[in-house]
Amino acid sequence: METPSTARLSELALERVQLGIFAVDKNYRIVLWNRFMSEHSGLAADAVCGQSVFECFPDLPHAWLKRKFDTVFLLHSGSFSSWQHRPWLLPFEHDCPITGSFDHMRQDCAFMPLIENGEVVAVCVTIADVTELAAAWQEKERALDALRDSSHRDALTGLFNRRYITQRLATEYGAWLQRGEPFSVLLLDIDHFKHVNDTHGHPVGDAVLQNVAKTVASQLRAADMLGRFGGEEFIVILPGCPMSGARTVGEKIRLAVENDSLILPNATLRITVSVGGATIFEGVDDADWLVGEADHALYDAKRSGRNRVCITAVHA
Repeated sequence: METPSTARLSELALERVQLGIFAVDKNYRIVLWNRFMSEHSGLAADAVCGQSVFECFPDLPHAWLKRKFDTVFLLHSGSFSSWQHRPWLLPFEHDCPITGSFDHMRQDCAFMPLIENGEVVAVCVTIADVTELAAAWQEKERALDALRDSSHRDALTGLFNRRYITQRLATEYGAWLQRGEPFSVLLLDIDHFKHVNDTHGHPVGDAVLQNVAKTVASQLRAADMLGRFGGEEFIVILPGCPMSGARTVGEKIRLAVENDSLILPNATLRITVSVGGATIFEGVDDADWLVGEADHALYDAKRSGRNRVCITAVHA
């Protein structure tokens, strides 16, 4: 059997390779279009060759792609575009069953000069289907996000833990220094919690903590941040909230907890909380100082009979 010519072998490889390959001349006319491109675009080579790529595909990122082509023609060197920066060049459908969250094929694109007699006569573009790789990367990112989030959470209540809340307090304090907007902090303590544990046992105590966490969270804005600060104590960060607003939120929380109840097999357990808060103003040295003022206000609420709200305004 006669061995195919090098040109024929190149043509067969071009048609069979699992890459999209096309090329454009200096007028952006398509001069090469392989089978991958035909199958995924629905346009045969004889329908597009000789036509402007921008006329064939008017939704292409015209300015960006023109710069890519012009740079290759000018510099005689290639360039690359990752799916992470631009998910696709052409909106081809993918056939990967595990990528339900992707509407189109994810593509890595290379732009290479085709040089003849020292002159770039065309720019060749390769499109690699990296949808499976992108899906794996996305899944890994989700797992890392979940791991990072779990390190910030209290295992029992699912609320942010003290370490993370402390970091966010420092961030909020830094933002206040720049913007000058007030923010407030509330500390909540479950009244007579030791008695609950001693009387009903620690599993009930855990259920009380979870129930209070859920009730308090329902009274907050999306921008607010709720955390478990330790034991039966919770903390709320209220961005952009002045003293009057902090008092209102504290009262909402106190009433919601008081009106809620935990149904036990032989009893209905009613819980109350004491709330102390502080609002920041000029002269506060750091977020820890503000939390300390909220703690003093919480002590005042406890000393005054519990199930009440005390707010301290921090002045210079």
